[in-house]
Amino acid sequence: MEEVSPKRPNKRWKSILFIVFGSLFALGGLIILESLQEGLMPWVTIGCPGCASDSAYNLENYRWFGAEHGALVGILFSGSLITLLWKSWMKPLLLQFYILGHIIFIGAFFLIGTENPDAAPFLELIFLVPLLILALTYPGTNVWKNIFKKADYHRPLLLLTVIAFILMAPTTWNQLHSQLNVVSEFAQFNRWAESVQLFLIMILASVLASTRKPGWKELTFLIGLAYLYLGAAAITVPDQEGSWGIYGGILSILGGIGYIGIATNKFERKGRTS
Repeated sequence: MEEVSPKRPNKRWKSILFIVFGSLFALGGLIILESLQEGLMPWVTIGCPGCASDSAYNLENYRWFGAEHGALVGILFSGSLITLLWKSWMKPLLLQFYILGHIIFIGAFFLIGTENPDAAPFLELIFLVPLLILALTYPGTNVWKNIFKKADYHRPLLLLTVIAFILMAPTTWNQLHSQLNVVSEFAQFNRWAESVQLFLIMILASVLASTRKPGWKELTFLIGLAYLYLGAAAITVPDQEGSWGIYGGILSILGGIGYIGIATNKFERKGRTS
């Protein structure tokens, strides 16, 4: 049985503050971090998303990487905050994912990303401070209590997680090597690093969703949407460096349908409370 959703908080001012900051950070992810502009790159170019001052940057070569950025920052991160704007206290799992996902994102960047000391303070400002603000203004209670304990694990979700891990792990391993060796411009701009981050964070999201804690259906839907979107992007730019290709795109779309089907009760077992 799914865990009972938390009760409405008494401190209304915290709910208002959380909505204000959540809206600002979601827009920041979409616009300032260019997840919206880059996310559209497989189909249309708006401005010069992701461009650097280096003249060697060829936008045409980054259409797939733009899709990965859009899925990670736009759909998963900003999507989680947008979903939390309505009755956030009932969906603590989304905030847990947002915070843990960013910790992985920052940690992976410093472990495998190309060195850029000047960017460190900027990253702390963009990521760490918002995480602290959201944690302090979140109107729910006991957001980290029993995150994995007493979880009624969703077996189909766990199965999808294992399948996704098996299919994506070999490619991610090669991407990790490409980033660490810095043998291409993609590594110089940390694009392979972001591919690894996307893999780790999507697996994290699936594991969290499988606990069936409050907010799991919304998180499951976002995961499915990300897979559908990445599948469509892969089919659109199958020959791009790093792309999952046509067959990988089809598998991603099928996986996305599975996640969304579970989130909307289409594939739930009869008699299971949700």
